Amino acid sequence: MILSMARNVPQAHKSLKEGKWDRKTYRGTELYNKVLGVVGAGRIGLGVAKRAQSFGMKIFSF
Repeated sequence: MILSMARNVPQAHKSLKEGKWDRKTYRGTELYNKVLGVVGAGRIGLGVAKRAQSFGMKIFSF
């Protein structure tokens, strides 16, 4: 989900289906050095944090 939102996948898919594809509009953003707040440090929260760290994200948990 994080990758999908960073790359604007839902919007890109919609524009592609409508025949309005413009490659320059959907470049996305780098996740490296971005900050991710995780609520809860249970099994799911730790799994998300572990995967986000592999992209070089900074993790804060509550």
